[in-house]
Amino acid sequence: AMTPAQLLRQPAALVLAVVLVAGLWLMTGSPGASDQPPPPPVKTPQAVAVEIASPRPVQQELSLHGQLLPDRTVTVRAETAGQITALEVRRGQPVTTGITLIRIAPGDREARLRQVEADLARARRDLEGSEQLAADGFRSTLEVDTARAAVRAAEAAREAIATDLDKTVIRAPIEGLFERQHVEVGEWVGVGAALLDLVDNDPLIAEVRVPQHRIGAVRPGGVAQVLPVGAGEPICGRVRY
Repeated sequence: AMTPAQLLRQPAALVLAVVLVAGLWLMTGSPGASDQPPPPPVKTPQAVAVEIASPRPVQQELSLHGQLLPDRTVTVRAETAGQITALEVRRGQPVTTGITLIRIAPGDREARLRQVEADLARARRDLEGSEQLAADGFRSTLEVDTARAAVRAAEAAREAIATDLDKTVIRAPIEGLFERQHVEVGEWVGVGAALLDLVDNDPLIAEVRVPQHRIGAVRPGGVAQVLPVGAGEPICGRVRY
């Protein structure tokens, strides 16, 4: 029989011994292996979308609240005194320039007009007679001048009464909408009394209050869009001031 030392000297036995030792080492683990942390997990890359950006203009918008106002409002006033006899338009009715709005009683203006017209006719006859007599040498130049002055005075009186009579018919000074009524039929009015208001809604003015810190964003002539309450489409306009 061979001793262990003799077996180890054999090549085959040496190889077998090395394999056994390696197997035991693998089964028991390498010294100090349990003290090392596990390797970190491998992260999967996240898919992302990429878009190439290029510079482009940006339009700044300022949203404000306000009210729509007529372009102008005209208060029609009486230019002569008298009693209101007729109101020819209804509140809310559109009117055109020159249409009759209100009538004031003429009073004695028509009778006075007929009187001054008769006076004018008589003054013109007197002037013709004076000029004829002056041509024949029977009237002086002073008398002719006096007759001419009488004609001019009669013409001025007729013009004044005719103008006053015309003022009893109140006509629309602008095209617009009859918005407000200040008098009633039968009421007596004096010169300068407010009769009614007309508004011109073409164009409409959008009035808004701009905060002080944003006033620099508003420029006259800039484009503005107005969206009235209840309207489906915005109205385009320009900033006046």
